Amino acid sequence: MDRMSKLVLTLSMVTMLGLVFPAIATAQHDGIKVHGAWTIEIHNPDGSLASRHEIQNALTPSGAQSLASILGGARNVGRGSWRVLVRGLDNICQSSNVACSIGEDPQTTPANGILSVTIVDSGLAIRLHGSVTVVVDSRLTEVETYQFFNLFSARTLPQQIPVVAGQVVSISVVISFS
Repeated sequence: MDRMSKLVLTLSMVTMLGLVFPAIATAQHDGIKVHGAWTIEIHNPDGSLASRHEIQNALTPSGAQSLASILGGARNVGRGSWRVLVRGLDNICQSSNVACSIGEDPQTTPANGILSVTIVDSGLAIRLHGSVTVVVDSRLTEVETYQFFNLFSARTLPQQIPVVAGQVVSISVVISFS
């Protein structure tokens, strides 16, 4: 087969792959992306739902470095390493700073709530979920995830969320890759 025939055959095969597997062709051009879908629910003391908010997350530069370190084998990931922070205008959990901390392992780092970490979506994503009780009337302003002590993702809320003492803030974030 001459050079021109090989080139035509190769281009034809690439075109056919793009038609048969458009997701693969698109993924090659878009790169790998990290998604974080947050759900924030505010529950009244009687358990009724006061408000529900959904936002998208933003991977931080240190989060990208953490992923590279983990994938490159420079760092091992063990259980107990995830933490979610909920920040407010005031010290809504009466902890040492203005953030409520929801941790996987409160024995190693004090936390205001327990965080569960589960694999979801047929192993294609992880879900971080936990809750804290508000002790001071305030407004929620920001959410963050930490992997070990590195800021993994963060998002300033598009609108501050009002909370009152006695309400429970239930946080869930699904981190997925495409």
